[in-house]
Amino acid sequence: DGLVTSRYKQDGKWETSERPLPDLQSLFEQEPYIFENDLVLHQIKKAPKSPLSLQVDAVHAPAILQEHPEERPYYPMITLCVEEESMEVLNAVTYPETKENPKHILECVVEVCKDMRPKEIIIRTQTIEWVLEDFCNKTDIKLVVRERLPEFDEVVSHLENEFS
Repeated sequence: DGLVTSRYKQDGKWETSERPLPDLQSLFEQEPYIFENDLVLHQIKKAPKSPLSLQVDAVHAPAILQEHPEERPYYPMITLCVEEESMEVLNAVTYPETKENPKHILECVVEVCKDMRPKEIIIRTQTIEWVLEDFCNKTDIKLVVRERLPEFDEVVSHLENEFS
């Protein structure tokens, strides 16, 4: 419900154009990602149950990464699994932002869940629910959606301070 205004020079004159903002809601309305690794599902179901709650989200890393001198630098994505009460980072996966994001998010969560099956996985409203929904259903882990993740945000803030 807004407009994007842009100015550009055309034929020596400045022009202004306006167009509607994209519908951000459609970015979050995705088909659930289907988790199909039966061996991993079996491993996780056999893992000891834990009373812990995990907060999981994917954010841009606070530092630029340039893998080769001739390549363009970028801010990679980082998925963190944070234990809610202690704010301990149980796993972190860094990767370039691609269409493979769901696999990287699940990779981070699966590594934690192989050792202990958390009581619940808590995610931020409308971010990665479509990635974890099927996985949580198949592993009997409660998926909780919250508006805010203050513990997770505090961990990210500490990371940002380390890199600045």
